[in-house]
Amino acid sequence: MNGVSTKALTLALAAATGAATIEFLPNEANAATTPNSAVMPQTPNLGVITSSGSGNFTVYTGSANGSMCTGVWATNLASGTAYTLNVYVTRSSTNYLQTTVGVTGGAGLLAGVATVNLFNSASWPGLPLDNYGNPYIYLKNASDSITVTPTTSASTNIQITAVCADF
Repeated sequence: MNGVSTKALTLALAAATGAATIEFLPNEANAATTPNSAVMPQTPNLGVITSSGSGNFTVYTGSANGSMCTGVWATNLASGTAYTLNVYVTRSSTNYLQTTVGVTGGAGLLAGVATVNLFNSASWPGLPLDNYGNPYIYLKNASDSITVTPTTSASTNIQITAVCADF
């Protein structure tokens, strides 16, 4: 400021106006010195698992820096058998049940029978929505995964697909 200190300018302005002292911030950084930038997913991925038995099936495991999953759906490869699936978020080998979804026989396999959206708001309410109104879920890191378990102990023939992106 042309060799005039901030304090001198403050005092001169206060004396000239007869008002209370006006404080100016010194020329030091009082905020973040790096810009706040949005972190967007970097690597799109597709997780597909086809079960040919029973037990837990890991559909997608998060990346080291985390992942954002925007869609998970089930295709029933058995046209005459309906299944019920438990959907979990698994963290460090502990399953946390999120929802239970029924998959009709031939869903996604037969004409006129759609695949079953595991992220639908009717069966999994409370998922956050993106700007387009689509549900999503974050996986914190590689210790998180989306896991599906059929409720029957019999062998199943289900294909689960997840659309995710890694950070």
